[in-house]
Amino acid sequence: MMRASELGMEVSKPWGESAHYDFIVEKARRTARVQVKSTIARCRTGYSCKVRDCHGSAYEGDPFDFVAAYLILEDIWYIIPERMVRGKSAVGLYPRLKWSKYERFREAWHLLPGKSMNGGIIGSIEACAEEEINFLWVPEIQGNGPQMPLGVI
Repeated sequence: MMRASELGMEVSKPWGESAHYDFIVEKARRTARVQVKSTIARCRTGYSCKVRDCHGSAYEGDPFDFVAAYLILEDIWYIIPERMVRGKSAVGLYPRLKWSKYERFREAWHLLPGKSMNGGIIGSIEACAEEEINFLWVPEIQGNGPQMPLGVI
């Protein structure tokens, strides 16, 4: 996603591993959820790129807005709208075929970002962090309940 950043987009990574996308890109108050995939798997004169979830299944629902598929050996990106990969577990990318199905999405960074942020504007989001507090933990006396803090060390 360095390329998106170089093109003036803000790139954010969701906290944790619970999201079905890898990054959010934002520009001019518009955002897009991006699932990043890469491949070196040759398939005839092109490449096969898996667009599956972590369980090996095709994505369902509305998990992301775009797939950013990177052909490692060619140093080429494809920015493919989710609707084009919906229900598929892999796509064939053929950079040497001018009329291939996904050729119009080669280096199509202009498609990002796609959606307006709920029609509103976020002025700023601020947060602060405090020093780490160490607790003295003791197990619950009866039962298998959670540990309870006894006090601050």
